[in-house]
Amino acid sequence: MPKSGQFGATDGSGRRQIVIPAGGTHFNPTVIAGVTFCVRPGGDGSGVIDCDGGELNYNNTVQLDHNTSNPPGANGGLPQDPSCTASFANPGGQVSNASLESVTDPHPGVCNSPVEITENGTFAAGGMKLTENLAIRIVTEGSCPADTDPFDASAGDLSLSGTVTTGTSSATIFDVNDSTANMSPTSNNCGGTGMQQCLASVTGNPFGCSNIDASNLTIGKLGLSIPALDLTLSGLGTSDIIANLTLLCQ
Repeated sequence: MPKSGQFGATDGSGRRQIVIPAGGTHFNPTVIAGVTFCVRPGGDGSGVIDCDGGELNYNNTVQLDHNTSNPPGANGGLPQDPSCTASFANPGGQVSNASLESVTDPHPGVCNSPVEITENGTFAAGGMKLTENLAIRIVTEGSCPADTDPFDASAGDLSLSGTVTTGTSSATIFDVNDSTANMSPTSNNCGGTGMQQCLASVTGNPFGCSNIDASNLTIGKLGLSIPALDLTLSGLGTSDIIANLTLLCQ
């Protein structure tokens, strides 16, 4: 979680603007099944805390489809994209693009959809949302890059923004592991066989404006859900996975 943030004064709508300098931000790595999720700032962040509650777009929903070469199955999915050229503008202005798996990937010729992030719901009183520009690298060997390392797509960096909230972050992967079976969705488990969806979510906790005024930032908790495809997991082979990250102020 950001080590330092600058909170503006409360405006007439009960909102306080937040500036998060990249130089004061650090995220501890998260290890899941032998895979390390490294998160670092991709630039200065900004956000808002709604002291009274009621503002829109509190929660985040992330969707990713492993196979948009085919149309959606009975359990849902993103639109078919036979040319694999789809793109999606996510909150914060970042654009995610579809990608075609190469001959050296686990599913050659299969189109992976863009990462689609949408916002919904209303703020709780004292709820916070940060439009953090994040660089995420998934590491199976070695250590995480330094916080100051520039974004490097060739090293596997992923760019996300607008996903950190004290509300609820949820993620869905359709056609898990390139499966088109019409099985029921499975929650918090992307490693199964024959299923079409994987679901996961994390819910944060509001900071509260009075706590911030008292310099107590330990009450709040922010959440982030990150879907990823075709990861090599320790002892489990290659699989899709959703990582839920919880961010705390220290």
